[in-house]
Amino acid sequence: MAEVDQLGLFGLNQVEDKRVSHGCRSLSLTIDFVNLKGPRVDDAIKRVSKSIEDLDPMARVLVAHHDEKPWFTRGFLAIDVETTGLDAASHRIIELAIVPFNMSDDIKPFCQLFSVGENLSPEIVKITGITDAMLLGQPSFNEWADVCLNLLKHASFLVAYNAKFDRPFLESELARFGKVLPDLPWVDPFVFVCELDRFKRGKKLQDAARRWGVNLENAHRARADAEAAGKLLLKMAEKVDCHSLDELLAKQKLWQWHNAHNLAELKRANSWSTNR
Repeated sequence: MAEVDQLGLFGLNQVEDKRVSHGCRSLSLTIDFVNLKGPRVDDAIKRVSKSIEDLDPMARVLVAHHDEKPWFTRGFLAIDVETTGLDAASHRIIELAIVPFNMSDDIKPFCQLFSVGENLSPEIVKITGITDAMLLGQPSFNEWADVCLNLLKHASFLVAYNAKFDRPFLESELARFGKVLPDLPWVDPFVFVCELDRFKRGKKLQDAARRWGVNLENAHRARADAEAAGKLLLKMAEKVDCHSLDELLAKQKLWQWHNAHNLAELKRANSWSTNR
């Protein structure tokens, strides 16, 4: 590899011709090492750099390493909300939990009840176990909004089981006070459960947690559900089979469409059966 024309990466004449004909004084070269690491790679890079500098003593060779951490080792926050109803525009958050994963011990879990100035329906009390007496004297969401937003800044991405429920509620509560969520990716274990467990009954968090060996003793309370969602996602990491966060998000988008198509086919089949 001592001579430039022996690199096998580009020809000497090609580089010279490009600089003469196009006036180009920069060359972009990308090499992806798949199975090689350590001193051998470093030595190869040094040799390539030396050969280019021999070609042009004024050349500046910049080496960038793109060693992206696997998504399942990156710091993320699992989120769950308990609410007064199902409509994010008209109902309110009464409990919020934000649980860290793969983060330093300095980042503590957050869980807080909120007063909403109204009585809870019997159905919500039955589902969550949260009562009017428990909310009496609790702060409003706005009093803790900035604390929550600052906590979210530590995450590479956010996780929520059936995020299409939790995320609009958070956005709605923040919007009431002129605040917005940080622009972070959301990962929804529900999407992966629907794909990986598509032939198994029960897609609720409790069902999925039981199948995947995740402990969930206090379902429908925010902290328990958030912890279970984060642990469930990590349990599925090997089956999801993605390395980078971008790959995970791409697969999530693809599997969302798989789930939608499967549901449409199921509805069509049921409609055909009942209308015969």
